[in-house]
Amino acid sequence: MAKLQLKRAPKPPPKSDELLMKRVAAGDAQAFRQVCDEHLPAILTYTTRLLRNDAEAQDLAQDTFLKVWLKAGEYQPKARITTWVHSIARHLCIDRLRQRQARGETLPLDSDVDHAPPSVEPGQLLEKKWTAQRVQLAIALLPERQQSALLLRHEQDLSQEEIAQILETTVDAVESLLKRARSALREQLDAAELDPPLPRQ
Repeated sequence: MAKLQLKRAPKPPPKSDELLMKRVAAGDAQAFRQVCDEHLPAILTYTTRLLRNDAEAQDLAQDTFLKVWLKAGEYQPKARITTWVHSIARHLCIDRLRQRQARGETLPLDSDVDHAPPSVEPGQLLEKKWTAQRVQLAIALLPERQQSALLLRHEQDLSQEEIAQILETTVDAVESLLKRARSALREQLDAAELDPPLPRQ
């Protein structure tokens, strides 16, 4: 008999998130600085991973928080601030990647230095420094949705429910993205005779 699988409802964000964003929407500069201080490191890491260009990543991170300031009144308290901010950053990154593609530009994959600053939670992907560069290159070769799912789960430590909100999809789809991303990543790292620091499930 097939097991009945109950869908887990996403955890509601803390009330403090809603109150903080209401202050930002009211033009409270101190509240906005608090949002930036708490979330800028993670967003800068995320944009750097996707764009692999320091200057562009910093520009996109700044644009992200400009939108946070301008659209604070649109924040819905059904998601944590970090989920909402990551969603804004991802849409900006996708636009920039499409602009690159339209110009015929390719991602800079030959960098042997990790330019991304550490996020608040460094994450499992970077625990083994000796494999970090190969892991980053392998991730950069994944399709964007797989990249985002993997980075948001293992580096930003977001739940699958939160990732589903950011990617505008279902939890089941996120599970599938993660499974395909891990499989592709392992194949690339196995080819390079490296042991990927990822869970086998």
